[in-house]
Amino acid sequence: MKAEIFSSDFVLGLSLFLIGLVIFEVFYGSLHAEINDYKIRDDIQAKVNSIADVLVTSTGFPEYWNNDSVKVIGFFSDGLINLTKFEELQKIEYYTAKRIMGVGGYEIYIDIRNKTDDIIDGYSYGIEEDESSSQVFYVKRLCLVDFNGNTTKAILNVGVWI
Repeated sequence: MKAEIFSSDFVLGLSLFLIGLVIFEVFYGSLHAEINDYKIRDDIQAKVNSIADVLVTSTGFPEYWNNDSVKVIGFFSDGLINLTKFEELQKIEYYTAKRIMGVGGYEIYIDIRNKTDDIIDGYSYGIEEDESSSQVFYVKRLCLVDFNGNTTKAILNVGVWI
């Protein structure tokens, strides 16, 4: 008689343990996925900020780079964003530019906009995100450009996403 009571207690205890284990696994899996999303989000934000900062504060390397000689992409020159350097960027194959900028497995889009937030004709580069993009981050950097002989305020817009 004691063996029957012991076995039913054992089965009940084992069942409760297994139910608890399944609940723990579900919550752990969900938490793990959420932590990975935060890590990816932090990585993308760091990359987009770093890229935008280098583009607007660095001349690049070498200083007078072109699409054949570039090691570091930067648009800054004499206090302005050098549109000639942006045009040289447009001549670089997309995946090569991504490698140079350190984008990794993410996608990138860069454009220069006027003060009314319209893209200045012809000054965009990369692939724009679409509705299937899961995490998208854009940063804007205020700058000055010499456009058609006039120094004007502009916005360098940089986006990175999955």
